[in-house]
Amino acid sequence: MPPHSIKQTKIPRRQEAMTPEDRMQIELQCTRLVTAFAVNLDLRRYDEVIALFTQDTVYRPRQTTFNGHEGVRAYLESRPRHRVSRHVISNCLVDVLSPDEARGFCVLTYFVDEGPVAEGEPAPLAGARLIGDYHDRFVRTPDGWRIVERIGEIVFERK
Repeated sequence: MPPHSIKQTKIPRRQEAMTPEDRMQIELQCTRLVTAFAVNLDLRRYDEVIALFTQDTVYRPRQTTFNGHEGVRAYLESRPRHRVSRHVISNCLVDVLSPDEARGFCVLTYFVDEGPVAEGEPAPLAGARLIGDYHDRFVRTPDGWRIVERIGEIVFERK
């Protein structure tokens, strides 16, 4: 994970041992958060995107950091209205650190057109705009697993 100066959240530790099934359930739930983020972002379901994060989340999609639900909402609402995008997620790997904490890594292939596009017509396809990595931290909350930190890093970018 790249070095960054982000306040670390204290995570309460549960003492019971985890079974392989417990680990698989946590991996599945965290991977579902990653997928739900991409789907809801592309479909502009911003309330659903925000619900995936903790209240004190840190989200840094590029070099700008957005803090908390309010910061994430400001970022989402700043996205151009006519943008058509698909965040294609692959190579998801979730490491379970404890019954209440996990970290994740996935690759993003980002397709985008700034539109506008006529109703019912596909957006023009010019290839992926970028390929990047997401580095995530997940925590178990009373409402289930949530993203507490999401850091995006561009690996390839079409110029």
